[in-house]
Amino acid sequence: LIQQRPLPLPTYILYAAQMVAILQCLRNAGVVHRDFKPENLMINLQGHLVLVDFGSARWLHGDGSTAPAADGSTHAGGISPTENTTTSSFVGTAEYTAPETLAGHPPTAALD
Repeated sequence: LIQQRPLPLPTYILYAAQMVAILQCLRNAGVVHRDFKPENLMINLQGHLVLVDFGSARWLHGDGSTAPAADGSTHAGGISPTENTTTSSFVGTAEYTAPETLAGHPPTAALD
């Protein structure tokens, strides 16, 4: 990307549309990523964006909250529900952190 600067406007539009599509997929899957930032978006061989680093992701519930489910699970990543799954903890990069997170509010889909 650095070698292609400035990118043509259609490329910016494509990447913006793909970011929206990624967020829609997360919502449809019931997941809040909590660390959605440029560094976590990779470009695959076909030139499409791919979201990576789900270490901070949490499952969403019907009301948009990430409160623990009946089985105690909240984490959408690879840890077990018996491990620490604090959902209002600070995660990610400070420059991309929502004010709600800094205030200690539980994560919702709006944070991505």
